[in-house]
Parts: sequence; structure tokens; C-alpha cells
Amino acid sequence: TTRPTSPRTSPPARGGRNAARCQEILRDPLLAAEEMWREHLVVSTEDNSNRRTVDLDGVIRSNLANACVPRMDETSCERNICYNVYFRFRKNTCVRVSRSSPICGSGNQKPRQQLNENTGYIDASPIYGSSVHDSEKFRQGKTGFLKLPAFNGMQMLPFDQSKCKSRKSCTVIFTAGDSRVNLFVGLSAWHTIFTKEHNRLVSILRSLNPHWDGERLYHEARKIVGAEVQAIVYREWLPKILGAAFSSVVGDYRGYDPTIDATIANEFTSAAFRFGHGMIQEFYQRLDPNFGNSSFGALPFQKGTLHSDVLVNEGGPDPLLRGMFSQSVKRPQRVTTTVTENMFGSTDLSSINIQVKFNRISS
Repeated sequence: TTRPTSPRTSPPARGGRNAARCQEILRDPLLAAEEMWREHLVVSTEDNSNRRTVDLDGVIRSNLANACVPRMDETSCERNICYNVYFRFRKNTCVRVSRSSPICGSGNQKPRQQLNENTGYIDASPIYGSSVHDSEKFRQGKTGFLKLPAFNGMQMLPFDQSKCKSRKSCTVIFTAGDSRVNLFVGLSAWHTIFTKEHNRLVSILRSLNPHWDGERLYHEARKIVGAEVQAIVYREWLPKILGAAFSSVVGDYRGYDPTIDATIANEFTSAAFRFGHGMIQEFYQRLDPNFGNSSFGALPFQKGTLHSDVLVNEGGPDPLLRGMFSQSVKRPQRVTTTVTENMFGSTDLSSINIQVKFNRISS
């Protein structure tokens, strides 16, 4: 027999597929960033690092007898105050995970419960906060605008600019409606574009309604941004996540039903809604305005974690967002070694997810 001189091809009717593409879906890394942002939109749970429990009326209490205090020593872990995650292949074998603060009165004769510090509604709370006190931090006086100070010729989320004198000496901690804004620069970028959208709407509303004061401008723009977030969730995001099941699971909107309980279930936030961690990429492309490769190069996920200075010193959120729009993302199948081996020192995100499930569901 003679050896073929050209690669084999599938018959035209079958249409062969690229093997690498079979591992990908027509989505982009922004989908994973959105998942994390959506989780922060409706869920925020206080850990017990400050010896705190939360009363059923939402009041934070201190030094209560039933407060599970993660004192981070062997004795504490033996009392089940914090969790141990063991790694036999490491010299430093114990990663301790703080338990979430319990609601007073829970966890003794009945299941331990935690308080959600965010509203359970899709209301853009990561931008505005979940309390009046928080919202005042981000407002630009009584103008209706949100704070977007200029830095390096770009509008950025508020931060202490005195701590960023140069690229080698720069600490950036953004202030936003959700404290997790600095976890990853993709989240920071998402916060930034919605903050800019709020200010864009305020400018339009002010020109159309010059008699409105800043308070009304703020709240009217906030309502529109909240509606935009809801539209993105139900028209764009959920259909891609649920696929064909969307029509049966969610279906068409039939009007507001005040009898529906909007409480976020522990099972949902502690287990199901963490699937975005399996979509984290090792590297994120950054593209110039013509969608060519940016001079800053691809961004390793590890470099963009807890390093918001990357945004202010390397072109802002736009190059990252362009790359996230353009890059294909793999199907959720595993948690990348970036977050199991290298993230936050010795912390293993995958193990933490498992322990969070045990903490909030099994108790």
C-alpha cells in the first residue's frame, strides 16, 4: 500500500471540526468576569475574622459567646472554629479557612445561618452599595454624578492617589459599592464602565431636565443603570449560561410578583454560583483601539489579582475589555492551577470553595 501524501479530511457532508475548538464555546472571558460580578451583585457574606456575629435584625454584635472566632492556631482549628485544608505534597500543609459569621441564635439547636450583606435583588449594588452610608462614599457631592477622578489621563474609580507616585511605587485600592472590586482587574474594569454609564446618563438627564436637582438626577440614573443590568442578565447572560433550558427554567417575563421570596439560597451562592471559577483563564489578551495586540502584552491572571495598579499604569480598563470581548473561553471543566497553586500565596481557591460549601450548607 502507498502512504497518503496529504492529511486526511472528513467527507464534505460531515464537516470536520478543529480539535482545539471542540474544547471552546463561542463565549469570551468577559462571561467569567460577569459571573463573578453577578455573584457580588446579590451576595456578600462577612467572615468571622473580627469576632462578629449578626443579629436577625441585621445588627452586628461583638464578642458573643457563640461567635466562631478563627484565631488561626491549632487549638482553634481543633474546636472547629476554622477549617484545615491539608496538602501532603507541601511543607506548609495547613491552609486555614475562616468560617462565615453566623446569625445570632442559629447553629445551636438548628442549622447555622449567615446574613447576606448585599440585597438579593439585581439592582447594581456593586456600583452604589447596599446602604445609604456606603452610597455617600461614591457620590460627587450633590451633583448626581459618581466620583471618577482623573489619573494618567484616564477616568478611574476613586483611590488614594498619594500612594501612587510612580509605577514602581504604586498601591491602588479602588473604592466601590462592593469591597471585592480589587480582587481582579477584570472586575475593576466592569465596575468602571458601569460607573461611567451612570455619569453619562446623569449628563443626558440634566440636559433634558434642567430643573431636576442632583438628588433626583442621581436616583433616576441609578434606576436606569439597574434596569440595564437586569436586561443584560436576562436577555444576554442567562440565555448563554442556561442554553436551551432558559425558556423552561426562566421563561418570559409575566410581570412583578410581590409574593416571590428574593432571598438568595445558601445552596445557590455556596455551590452552584461558583462555576465561574472554572472559567478563569491563565492569560488575558489586551488589545489596542484597532484590536491589535497592545504594547502591554497579555495579562497573566495572577498579575491582575489584587493588583489594581495594573489598570492605572497599563492603559486602563479599555485594552483589557477589548481582549476579553475577543478571546475565546474554554468550557468550565477544571480550576486552573493559577488559582490552586499561585493565588494569594499558599491559598487554594478550589479547596476554599469546597470548605465554604461545608461551612454554609452542611451546618
